[in-house]
Amino acid sequence: MISGALEIIYGVDAGLVHPLLLPASQGPGKFGYIVIAYEDTPEVFDILFVRGDHVEEYAGLHHELRILLSEKSVKMGLAACGMRCRVYLFSVSRQGFDRFRRTFHSVPSVNVVIDRLSRKQLSSLLIGTGCKNGILEIDRPSDPFPLIVLSRFHSAEELVKEAFRFKQGRMIVYDLELNALIRQRVESLIGESPAGEEDAPATDVVEIAPAETDGAGGGQREEPPHGTPLKSVPPKESCQTDLVAVFGDALQDFRMAVFEIYGGKVAGKVQSSLYDSSSSFEMAVPSNFTPSYADHVLGVFEECVHHARLIRRKRVRASAMEIIKNLYDANHELLRKHGAESRVQSCYQRLGE
Repeated sequence: MISGALEIIYGVDAGLVHPLLLPASQGPGKFGYIVIAYEDTPEVFDILFVRGDHVEEYAGLHHELRILLSEKSVKMGLAACGMRCRVYLFSVSRQGFDRFRRTFHSVPSVNVVIDRLSRKQLSSLLIGTGCKNGILEIDRPSDPFPLIVLSRFHSAEELVKEAFRFKQGRMIVYDLELNALIRQRVESLIGESPAGEEDAPATDVVEIAPAETDGAGGGQREEPPHGTPLKSVPPKESCQTDLVAVFGDALQDFRMAVFEIYGGKVAGKVQSSLYDSSSSFEMAVPSNFTPSYADHVLGVFEECVHHARLIRRKRVRASAMEIIKNLYDANHELLRKHGAESRVQSCYQRLGE
């Protein structure tokens, strides 16, 4: 469902694998989500966000709407359909987990099908929202559920440029700053409510989603000519982000880019490089950054470019270099401090050769 996620269980009958018991089989440190697809409502899915061996949150998904659910409502849904449903389990990075989950806690500023919009119309629509910090989501029809691509952006220019990568599908934009402002306002009003109103139903309270670690791979910037030496720029606020999360986010963004280039279907050695080498490593992400972690992540970039077919290799290489450049620009000081600066520079140079 989410571009770049790893399929662990695909379409197993709920009578064989009970979705509510499945999280207990997952190990600590793992992130993923379970999708329940019901036979009687093929366009509506239940999503279970799994962190470690427990479900952290329950949600319902439609191609136009999404809502938070309770464990009780999911149990009632399973009972009502007589367990006539299919179960899917996906593994995802911590950044991908938080990003997808965060959309269920946010109200979109834009929700539109872009198939017939010109670039000028799309640009005017996005700039008109005034959104400068958020999540861009692209939903595309797919069987049995839509393919969702999620991207972080940190300016209006990055939002427009990222949106121009897509020509079809439903585009949804979440303004994280505006949503945070609304939540703060709601919490302030609740805190100032007269005596006796504190017993209002809990469903009236808007929950705050966990903060997402913003890596450097969110926005798209102009790529310098191949082989051009990397030059550091003044460190941004995101430079304080832990490098483990930064590299993980860059890898997740690269996965999404590769899926977009291949139209959602990646096979052969590129798929092996993208999953077999990276997903197993992500199951044991180090708590502290190490140069070997950087080597592994950067190696995935190089392997995918090397194994890409000639017709797509140029685009895969361009995406890899762009994401690595963004990573370097935004985190130069941290990379130098932890001895990874030369590793990123060398990888960039090799990709440009």
